[in-house]
Amino acid sequence: MNLLTFSLGLLSGILLDRLFPLPFLFWYCLLGGSGFFAIAASREARKYRLDHPSKTLAVSLLTIAVFATGGLRSAIVREASVAADPFETVPIESPVCFEGVVSDLPVEAISRRTVAARMLARCGRTESEEIRNLNVLLTLPITGAAPEYGARIRVEGKRTIIPAESRSSYYRYLRRNGILFLFYRPELTVLPGFSGNPLLSAIYRVRSSFVDRIFRLFPSPEAPLIAGILVGDEAKIPSKVDDAFRRTGTAHIIAISGMNFTVLIWILAAIVRRVSTRWWISLTLLPFILLYTLLTGASAPIVRAAILSALTLIADTFGERKNGESALAFSAALMSFVRPMILFDVGFQLSVMATLGILFFNQPLANLVRKGLSRSGLSDAKALGTVVDLLNDLILTSLSAQVFTTFIGAAAFSQFSRVSLVANAAIALFQSPIMIGGFVALLVSYLWTPIGMGIAWLITPAASLTIRVVELFAAVPGASSYFRVSSTQAWLSCAAIALIWKLRGRIAALPKREIPFALGTSAALIFALACWRVGLGRLRLFPDRYEIRYEALRSAMTLTIRTPGMNEFILGENLNGYEAEEKLFRPGPARFRRVFARVTTAEPWIGKRIAEAYEGDPDVLILNGARIPSPTAELDMLLRLAEAADDDTGSIQLGAVNVAFPVRFLRREAWVVTIGRFRLLIPNGIAPERLVHENPLDESQARSEIFSATMILLQRDDRRADWEAWLAEAVSAEPFLVPPILIHAKTNPQFVLRTNGEQVFYKSEE
Repeated sequence: MNLLTFSLGLLSGILLDRLFPLPFLFWYCLLGGSGFFAIAASREARKYRLDHPSKTLAVSLLTIAVFATGGLRSAIVREASVAADPFETVPIESPVCFEGVVSDLPVEAISRRTVAARMLARCGRTESEEIRNLNVLLTLPITGAAPEYGARIRVEGKRTIIPAESRSSYYRYLRRNGILFLFYRPELTVLPGFSGNPLLSAIYRVRSSFVDRIFRLFPSPEAPLIAGILVGDEAKIPSKVDDAFRRTGTAHIIAISGMNFTVLIWILAAIVRRVSTRWWISLTLLPFILLYTLLTGASAPIVRAAILSALTLIADTFGERKNGESALAFSAALMSFVRPMILFDVGFQLSVMATLGILFFNQPLANLVRKGLSRSGLSDAKALGTVVDLLNDLILTSLSAQVFTTFIGAAAFSQFSRVSLVANAAIALFQSPIMIGGFVALLVSYLWTPIGMGIAWLITPAASLTIRVVELFAAVPGASSYFRVSSTQAWLSCAAIALIWKLRGRIAALPKREIPFALGTSAALIFALACWRVGLGRLRLFPDRYEIRYEALRSAMTLTIRTPGMNEFILGENLNGYEAEEKLFRPGPARFRRVFARVTTAEPWIGKRIAEAYEGDPDVLILNGARIPSPTAELDMLLRLAEAADDDTGSIQLGAVNVAFPVRFLRREAWVVTIGRFRLLIPNGIAPERLVHENPLDESQARSEIFSATMILLQRDDRRADWEAWLAEAVSAEPFLVPPILIHAKTNPQFVLRTNGEQVFYKSEE
């Protein structure tokens, strides 16, 4: 078994268990059985010097054993990561209090500051090992001093529980990083004492010194950009500049990401190989990798990229380029074995795929450029080599890294920039001088400030041109849009590109008369798959059924209603910023899909931020009772929904679906979804007596409306016992009434209803 087979087998086992969790017994039996028979087959194979079927069988069984080892490791970590809620007995709407320690550097954005903390004990109690392993994330106002790393803190506020299984990509990201709770704007008090790691504290102090030095060496707005590129400090980048980088798909350069770090290492490797032809010269970058990792704060993406780059660089030094690919797979498998959830970390995926792109395409691109320049008349070998090396350092390495990361980024961030490839190519020329020159200027300035400022003066034009070029591309109409591409589609695209690239030799060896047939067959297959997927997407196997998808999110909830024509209603109550962005700003590739959204937010400032980010998708957005003007929706749709936006008791009608809001009490409103004879009532925390009293209809009609519902969906803060008692009392007074079915969010936090207006199909997604 070679290194590549071993690595891919281990990765496959981990991935399978993460996607489809399997019991311990399955992995134990698979590992024990395959291991036992692999040993028996290898003993039999030793009797033969030539190839024998027993040798192939032994290798196959050993591969299965490695696969089972990966799955078993993932299952062990999965079970161990299930943390108990120390506040399980405290109602979700009640505030809680705990003491903890700041476990990472605070991250500042334009309007908020996030602080990661490790919980030590509930207030007034002694520390316990069970609580000490719980991590939380605090969202604080940007005003005031931020707590430093290692500081002991006291936190009091309402918690948001991160569910173990959530449809929210942000919640899944937090859960993978071991974060159990979110606290929005809690009361935070810094206590005396330090409980952090002294080494990390020293690293963070050096990083802060670097940031201060950068702002002394470079002018603004170039200084914030260089601080983001060199040490990952994005706090002071102007919002206009930040938005331009995101619209053009170049945001990866304004943070010291794993992909950015990987590209830098490979550019430096190409440079040192031209300085000296000794075989070991690339290994001189290993101390630099360690130093740079420490000086940039040793963040998780950089540590992963450093390990990945170091192992791949070592293999590439001691062998052929194919050894680099095997080492990349081995390092990814090794890191996944230590921490299985890292496979789903976007930073890790970008680092791996950027390295793979460089290994695959960098040298062939350089050869292609060399061949083109030689044909154009540049015959001098020395001049040709110099030009190719320069282009390789400035452009080709970055372009090679983006071949695969473009798909991964589109799937992760649901955003596609039409100018991304051109914009990245245009600014790639400036990135090497900024990264290398900026780092040199930073270090030299500690020895002699005037020389450091001189080097910084030479680097500033490159940073300035980067900003200007990005802003120019961002001003192009339609430069960026939300784009629906699943992770499966992205990875299949990457796999297809890699497979075609690896088989390019065999494809080129095909007889000319067979090439059109092969291309035509491939195109037909791709077209058939695309048509099949679109057809299934439209029909969803139930051409006459409506889908109602419910999800409980702490004290909030969302209801998504999808029609057979793929139109959608999105209803949300008491959403925070992340939940609102996750539900509202989802991509849609085709114009036959219409999205209507009516949501309320937990805080007014969240609604203001959502309104500022609104660009016309969903087509109609009613936010906190007010319709947000859409630059793209047609006039007739806006007129049709104007009543629902301006009238608290209005309704939304589209085909057979009617969504009404008959009662509004305080900041809550009841919803009634009607599809044919099916009616779903969602009180949203309004008690049954209040629901009847606040209804503009008389009492008997209001009570009849409740009993006309097929189902009543109760939220977490709705008391089921109160509803059951009220329904029982009403039935005893009027025996002919048939009480609706009660569904409670506590026992059914996620479910899907499908109905054709007559029958209802229920499926829990717990």
